[in-house]
Amino acid sequence: MLLRLTFALLVAQLGVSAAIAQGTDRAAGPLRIAIDIGHTPGTPGAMSAAGEMEYTFNRRVARLIADDLRQQPGVSVTLINEPGREISLLGRGDVANTAKADLFLSVHHDSVNERYKSTRRTADGRVARYSDRFRGYSVFFSEKNAEPAASLEFAKQLGRAMREQGMTPTAHHAEKIPGEGRDFVVPETGVYRFNDLLVLKRARMPAALLECGVIVHPEEEQELNTPERQRQIVAAVRSAVVNMSTWFAARRQ
Repeated sequence: MLLRLTFALLVAQLGVSAAIAQGTDRAAGPLRIAIDIGHTPGTPGAMSAAGEMEYTFNRRVARLIADDLRQQPGVSVTLINEPGREISLLGRGDVANTAKADLFLSVHHDSVNERYKSTRRTADGRVARYSDRFRGYSVFFSEKNAEPAASLEFAKQLGRAMREQGMTPTAHHAEKIPGEGRDFVVPETGVYRFNDLLVLKRARMPAALLECGVIVHPEEEQELNTPERQRQIVAAVRSAVVNMSTWFAARRQ
């Protein structure tokens, strides 16, 4: 009990950075985080309600997350594919494995099933598909990851932190329709099991995929473009990383 109280006081006194440093037990040195920018310019993912490609959203938020974590002493960050080259799903995991990352996070922005979309023209005359039926974030983990229990814990920590930042999870991936039907493991915080996600299976460390929000929803797309929403996402990831550092330390005892 005395050891636990001492650790709690140390974290309270030294703050976020010290919590990360105290919890680092997976290797001698900093806690290593691999942040994956989902998609590429050549394979840009979903198109938003306003006609912007998902890759643009992913790259922006992944950079913000990486920049924030790099400001925390005791953290080392690998930002996967910052130049925007073509890279396979397996290749992304290989980068994280080579970097000997302790945690892997793939950053994405979400769409919905085509049956729920309508068509409209954007301000520049392009045709875009949109839906105002679903909005919110979601977090995925794979039990086929090398560390399934830790991956689930990371997903839970991330989902909880997103909720604490005021965001709401979406349930549409649990719908029993083709292309969905994912196992909604923790509905209140948006955590899904998706065992065959290659990018998560390939990683040899705890891994999660974050869908930051639904960009085909016109209002949520606008929110995702605001500095406030971006700060909320960045803060949620930071909180999840700190909590995972503490979780690693507790598992060692």
